[in-house]
Amino acid sequence: MLLRAEDNARFSAHIEQNGAEFWASYRIDGRLKGEPVSQSDRRMFASELEASNWLVGEAEKRGFHDFEPELRTPA
Repeated sequence: MLLRAEDNARFSAHIEQNGAEFWASYRIDGRLKGEPVSQSDRRMFASELEASNWLVGEAEKRGFHDFEPELRTPA
């Protein structure tokens, strides 16, 4: 079962660039049937655009329509 915005869940995500690789990850925290639940995923992409599109798609299918991915570069 997916956590969704209407479950009062919180969606956070970012993209990390590591050389030529772009790692996209998200985490959703909320409650289902009164119990705390966290869901997350992390994937590698060849471009920032692919990573961003995947994160936006994951956010939208859960009802988070105003999500904007954050790009993090290594220090």
